[in-house]
Amino acid sequence: MSLKVHFLASHQDYFPETLGAVSEEQGERFHQDIKEMERLYQGKWNVSMIADYCWMLQRDNPCKVHNRKIDKRTFE
Repeated sequence: MSLKVHFLASHQDYFPETLGAVSEEQGERFHQDIKEMERLYQGKWNVSMIADYCWMLQRDNPCKVHNRKIDKRTFE
């Protein structure tokens, strides 16, 4: 048994039963996000694209509380 399979099998009890349940709204949002990423990267799938998608999810999370506030400065 590989280490990954052993780890997942030993931690199955920690995950809720409804972990795999995804609403239609979440699925639609995912497809819209992927379409936007495809438009930005024009079909060139690479590691940077996946990283940008993950950071986009972090930024767009309305429940996330950010410690730093952005001070908007204007240069005139």
